[in-house]
Amino acid sequence: MKQLLSEADLLRAPWIRDRLIDGLIEVARYRTDEFNPRFKNNPLVTCLPGPLSRTEAQEFLAVEPEKRPRGFSLLPLEVRMEFAGEIKHVFVPAVAHIRAIQRFVQMLRESYRHRNPLDPEFQQFLWTVVRASSPVIAARIAGSIGPASGGVLIGPSGSGKSCTIARGRVYIRQCARIHMEFGGKPCIWPQIPILYVSAAGRTSPRQLAVAIAAEVDSMLPSHFEDMIKKNSDHVLQLSKILSSNLVGFVFIDDCQLWSRVDQRLRDGMLGLIVGTMETSGVPFMCSGTILLQDVLQRHRSQSEKLFAQGTLEIPPVRNGQEIHDICEKMWQRQVTPWQIEMPSWFPLEVYRRTAGLRRYIAEFLEPLFAQIAEDNLRKISEKYVRDFADRELAGIAPGVEIMHCAYKGQGVSIELLKKYEEYIDTDKYRLAVLRRNARLAHISERRANKEIAKRKIAK
Repeated sequence: MKQLLSEADLLRAPWIRDRLIDGLIEVARYRTDEFNPRFKNNPLVTCLPGPLSRTEAQEFLAVEPEKRPRGFSLLPLEVRMEFAGEIKHVFVPAVAHIRAIQRFVQMLRESYRHRNPLDPEFQQFLWTVVRASSPVIAARIAGSIGPASGGVLIGPSGSGKSCTIARGRVYIRQCARIHMEFGGKPCIWPQIPILYVSAAGRTSPRQLAVAIAAEVDSMLPSHFEDMIKKNSDHVLQLSKILSSNLVGFVFIDDCQLWSRVDQRLRDGMLGLIVGTMETSGVPFMCSGTILLQDVLQRHRSQSEKLFAQGTLEIPPVRNGQEIHDICEKMWQRQVTPWQIEMPSWFPLEVYRRTAGLRRYIAEFLEPLFAQIAEDNLRKISEKYVRDFADRELAGIAPGVEIMHCAYKGQGVSIELLKKYEEYIDTDKYRLAVLRRNARLAHISERRANKEIAKRKIAK
């Protein structure tokens, strides 16, 4: 039996040593606390973090700046004002964000369900890659149910999608894992749990394929980008790359940008994603603003497989407990020297001024807290906050008003729906209009019935 490799042996390879230092790869470490019998003996799963409970997901997603220095209230105003920007680094996850990161982990684990290096059939595939000395597509393992299916993450700009994606990548640890043995047989085999690519600037299937290949090249001593550029069958070549390097899933962000390219190119990019999923068995997840939903619906036949694992929606912050929790957490980052209690009306006013978009909330509260400190106030009134919002949020006020109208099902013109298409889900808007009209019709009917009853009594 061949002697197993040590980490010292790995470090003799310059590409491994350099990438270990840069944090692009790490030596695979295997958990012993895997409770799912499907994955208990699969090193491609046990080298990854386990599934998250709701409480664990919430704690991991939550972001809060470090504690302020002792005696903060005694610092000069100009120093305290510098801390107002901490608001931007506060993230209070909602149920939708928790479900999204749980789905990321679930999707990753499930992608390795039928790829186990300890399984003889999959070992045969690995040997095929070794003998070929080039990427090869894994054959379907007995028991697997059809090709991989994808997922979609959708939410308006400023709803916390980017933070959720970033925290998910941190939890999974996007770096490649290097396995030094499979079933007692020495090897140096890379596993890339997640590949992240932005759709920005990728307006053709070739550009998208090249970007994915380049991401693999950044972790491994490969030249897959050149291989993609020299070959016209991007689906086949990309499938070989993903399959041979044990990629868990591919995440493509900002896909709403595809609405700006013509239909032929959109068809091509969706065809590349779906074709690669079907050929390689590696799932894809696409993320974008509300506009992505329209893009995918216009190409329904191509994108059905992306909807197979469902659509994860990240809505704006809801009025009520959600907005209260966010405001309460952010209120703790105010920069006055005084202990001011958050007024009970404050969360509703913040919601009214921001439509629940997290980016707007941060952009509102950062200068507000700075102004409160500059004015040296010990108490704030509704008029003070409203006057400040009228001045500071004049640029976004029309859009926020339109969003509120859409949420309530009030009339919004086609032109305005088009203008704010990245924020307003037109299908949900139409449903809200129908519900509002039905509610108004019911109220009118009740009033009419009361009038008829009164007239009968009067007679």
